[in-house]
Amino acid sequence: MPPHPRVLESPVIMLTAKAQETDMLHGFDVGADDYLTKPFSAKELIARVKAVLRRTGRPEEIGSSTLTLWRPGDRFRRCTVKARGEQVSLTRTEYALLRQLALNVNRVMLHRDLLVEVWGPEYLDDIDYLRAYIRYLRRKLEADPRIPGIS
Repeated sequence: MPPHPRVLESPVIMLTAKAQETDMLHGFDVGADDYLTKPFSAKELIARVKAVLRRTGRPEEIGSSTLTLWRPGDRFRRCTVKARGEQVSLTRTEYALLRQLALNVNRVMLHRDLLVEVWGPEYLDDIDYLRAYIRYLRRKLEADPRIPGIS
């Protein structure tokens, strides 16, 4: 099978239970930069992410996007988010999620950690909230939400 025609700007690590050599080869054929089979530890995943980022020469900065982080006492008055030079209006929850991601740039964030930080400990298993808000942010911030990347 030929490689996938769309070229991704972000490195791809496939996380799967399929450990057969043919599955791995197919994963690499369609564009994976690394392939990790279950079970695996968070430490191994983080090490592989760092290695792929080193190999692919990914930039360490956010790019041309601007994020002014909230400071205590600001009450969200001065929170400014710009994408492609345009100011973007975010809800408090969208902003809180973006803020957590920005504060942890170049780190792997676990779903549970993001859910607890943004929504609170009672939401630590509600992954659908996180998926929905990531989708909302991509719609507002990405040039093409179907192809996420650093803009």
